Amino acid sequence: DWASVITAWQDTDLTLIAPPDRLSEQMMANGKIAGAALSNSQRLRFRHLPWTAPFGHPKGDIGFVHNAFLVPAGRHLARTVIGVCHNDKPEKFRAADHLICLTDDGAQKAKQAGWHQDNITCLPHFITPATPPARHVHNRDLHIMTAGRLVAKKNFALFIDIAAAVKAKIPSMRFSLAGTGPQEAMLRARNEAAGNPVELLGWADLKKLAAEADIFCSPSLDEPFGY
Repeated sequence: DWASVITAWQDTDLTLIAPPDRLSEQMMANGKIAGAALSNSQRLRFRHLPWTAPFGHPKGDIGFVHNAFLVPAGRHLARTVIGVCHNDKPEKFRAADHLICLTDDGAQKAKQAGWHQDNITCLPHFITPATPPARHVHNRDLHIMTAGRLVAKKNFALFIDIAAAVKAKIPSMRFSLAGTGPQEAMLRARNEAAGNPVELLGWADLKKLAAEADIFCSPSLDEPFGY
């Protein structure tokens, strides 16, 4: 979404410096975005040896940095660095020139952390909800979904346990989980041991999946914001 807005400016050149993952591949497929894929060693260099960050690139006018630890490297890549704070730790972006907070609470915490109000922009995350087609289902035939990066704080093991307990009593209920991440192998093993009560979809079109589902369940231990 960010890329589509920025590349709409005809006189803007955009370079994406990121790990070679599915998201960066999708963004660079835009055609208007140049890209530099970072290896693991380069990521470590950027974080711990920020003066190595120029990486052969001419200095840009504005740099958006999503990872607070890479703000010092961003200062070598762009004249103005804007941090995008998608969690509750705005103090870690203190080396940036400007801060975009994705929640009102994050903006308030930024002020408490010493950021001046003039250097904070609150840009809440949003998604325009689509009205799903009417579904006339029996209450024992519901589709319950969840989605997110497969990491510990998302607590998807609990979702699998819930699905197993419910389907033991109501086999027609459907549970699905969309996402990838470091806990994928563990969660697949747990799901198989429980009798595969959850459809593990991997990367999925969330708008389409949400339109097909009846209930969204978030078992997260920590959720600073969400769609």
